[in-house]
Amino acid sequence: MIDYNGLEKVVVLFDHDASNVVAQIRFAEFEDCLKRKAPVENFAATTVRAGYAIVGSGLAVRGIVLFLFDVDEEGRINPNFNIPLDYLMQNAGAGPDLGNGPIHYASRAQCPVPWHASNLWESSEENEGHPTSVLQRSIWRNRIGLKPAADIPCAIREFDDLDCAERTEFMQQQLTSALGEEGRVSVQNLVMQHKKQFALAKKKFRSEMEKQQQNYLERMRELRDEIQRLKAAVRTEQESNRALQEMMRRP
Repeated sequence: MIDYNGLEKVVVLFDHDASNVVAQIRFAEFEDCLKRKAPVENFAATTVRAGYAIVGSGLAVRGIVLFLFDVDEEGRINPNFNIPLDYLMQNAGAGPDLGNGPIHYASRAQCPVPWHASNLWESSEENEGHPTSVLQRSIWRNRIGLKPAADIPCAIREFDDLDCAERTEFMQQQLTSALGEEGRVSVQNLVMQHKKQFALAKKKFRSEMEKQQQNYLERMRELRDEIQRLKAAVRTEQESNRALQEMMRRP
């Protein structure tokens, strides 16, 4: 877990293609925007690409969450914003090395909470053009007077390195951290719920497939009947033509 004591928490706002940082504010100021106490200037009626970052000593970025938020026509952030930025940061995997070891990193392609992936974003840029590098260069300019007094360890233990029992315990700890003791949910219950939802989805899929198959068979029968009707009409026409030809041959 990250101890934020002595670290700086910052939110940066990128331009439309994430090639530049156009604004940089402290996280507390961003929280005021979330409470609709202050507008987000120059971003009215847009979806903003943003980065939540933690900064350690030497203005070294030690963690980044790339997230999205919507701004209305009055420059206010959507009141339904509910991305758990701190939780995603705490549980982020290893990201790029910006010069001080791999950072904590969460994005759409690397999201520790799958159902929040749609609220994050990804970039195809690499190296110096990647948003993490763009953000780090912006932090180094220190336009808002950051003075971090601490740093966090570079080493990030990968989830894949844990054995089965450690993974279960780790996931349970994270659920308790996110939901609290009163809202504690066991991993076993989550697995059961997932299996139940999968079974329901499978049943629905099978039902829809059977319905589509039945519609297909009915359509095939209709086409077959139509073909038979057309063949009968052709035979009738042929017989009429033969009868007419015979009449014309008679003296």
